[in-house]
Amino acid sequence: MAVHNLRDMQLGMTTDQQLPYATSFDKALKEAATASPEERQSKMAELLKRKDARRAHPTFDHLLPIFVGAGAAGEEWGVRLWTLPEGSMSWAQYRFGEVPVPI
Repeated sequence: MAVHNLRDMQLGMTTDQQLPYATSFDKALKEAATASPEERQSKMAELLKRKDARRAHPTFDHLLPIFVGAGAAGEEWGVRLWTLPEGSMSWAQYRFGEVPVPI
């Protein structure tokens, strides 16, 4: 998940529009996860230092799986398969590496 702020959702801050921190963090995550393998580690680390990071993820437990995937990817490139913005949330799915085509 790219953005996960349940507090804002519970406080009724969900709207028909994406909240600004959700949009900016979702974009930054895409840039980091899809960066070249040589740049990805430093860009992923910088995500946690962003001003909008704690707004997007009050606790980082739901953000850590993308760090595990990005770290395990090694020299494989990341691709965002889809994203769905929803108020204080943004759902996203990433893949690292190519998917083999069955013969």
